[in-house]
Amino acid sequence: MTMVNVRIPYTPHAGQKEVHASKARIKIVAAGRRWGKDRFSLQETAKRAFAMAQEPRPRSLIPKVHVWSVAPSFPMLRQTWNELKSFWEPTGLIEKKDEAELTILFKNGVYWELKSGDKPESLVGVGLDVLHGTEWARTKPEVWAENLRPTLSSPLRGPRMAGKGLAILNSSPRGRNHFHK
Repeated sequence: MTMVNVRIPYTPHAGQKEVHASKARIKIVAAGRRWGKDRFSLQETAKRAFAMAQEPRPRSLIPKVHVWSVAPSFPMLRQTWNELKSFWEPTGLIEKKDEAELTILFKNGVYWELKSGDKPESLVGVGLDVLHGTEWARTKPEVWAENLRPTLSSPLRGPRMAGKGLAILNSSPRGRNHFHK
């Protein structure tokens, strides 16, 4: 399916433009409150996921493009969910949305799920094309190393199905913890 060109209300500031321009596979955004970390991260995630949906992918790859947004807890995902809905509902590009499961299936095959990092053992068993992490300094350190990093190394996932998924992780700093490192 060919996607139409959709305009989402978002004008990046200079700092956001700099990170958007980065070719890094894993983008880490450490910035203070009101910098626009989540708005930036959601836009970057959607841009990258929708580009992958345009690639010729085998029908056996289910979902066609798999995206997770992960936060330390479900209450922290509420703003992410509200922004996703406000961006995409007016476009008519959503095929199915599940309020209870916090999932959106787009007509182009992008499947976006919101997940909580409060139970790291539940963040396994899938391959991801794009991971969006919010308030990463507040997550448990093992969430990345033991549970999410491996999901980005799945066959046929990531750009050009190279087995190297992308990550956009953001947070306000919280001392010299695992996010700082």
